[in-house]
Amino acid sequence: MAKSINKVTLLGNVGQDPEYKVIPSGAGVCNFTIATTESFKNSNDDWEDRTEWHNIVCWRGLADIANKYIKKGSKIYIEGKLKTETYEKEGVIRYTTRIIASELILLSSREQGSGFSSDSAPMPKSTANKKQSKPIDESDSYNADLESESWDDVPF
Repeated sequence: MAKSINKVTLLGNVGQDPEYKVIPSGAGVCNFTIATTESFKNSNDDWEDRTEWHNIVCWRGLADIANKYIKKGSKIYIEGKLKTETYEKEGVIRYTTRIIASELILLSSREQGSGFSSDSAPMPKSTANKKQSKPIDESDSYNADLESESWDDVPF
């Protein structure tokens, strides 16, 4: 059997404040967008920017963290997987692709809009996962290792 990988890594800016809700099962879900921009030289040898927008979905404990600390304009690092869904609108089948986040690192200071400052106390780990009796998948994890500032050595 062949193995496959569905992994997305993004470093970008949040486009809007997260939308948080609790679904009937009691799990929290948080939706927001991230903008990533690449710069390149066009055929006229002028620099051009191209921005892509990505729809992000965080579940359970990660959704709680995103809702509490992420604001519009925050710079964040996201890891997750792609999930494409289909729906019908006015008789036309449409597709939407989202990134289901499994890891989140806040890179902005409070003044820059993230609601979290690296010189404040470390971000607490969510206790929501510990209270549930059913197993939680890896999409509930997040990286709270900001206090070590090892993320600052990431070559982006």
